[in-house]
Amino acid sequence: MSKKSAALVRSSVSLTSILENAEDAIISIDSMQKILMFNKGAEKIFGYSSEEVLGRKIGILMPYTLRSVHTKYVQNFGKSDDFQLIVFAIPLGVF
Repeated sequence: MSKKSAALVRSSVSLTSILENAEDAIISIDSMQKILMFNKGAEKIFGYSSEEVLGRKIGILMPYTLRSVHTKYVQNFGKSDDFQLIVFAIPLGVF
């Protein structure tokens, strides 16, 4: 294995460890809104294990009233050159 390849592997392992062990919830979804990544912080916050949610739609984690808004946002995300990443937080227990 070349030095560059070994460094890339170490970097990848390090990033994976950081993402997996973060206290904050880090969740990744695909274009169909299916959960691809659900870290330990997400497990603590949402009360599901990653095995329970991987492959399921993100809507299972949000209040019913926000599901359609989120679905539309994800469907429109990146359709224009002028898109923005919007990150928002809703305190748990509000709904």
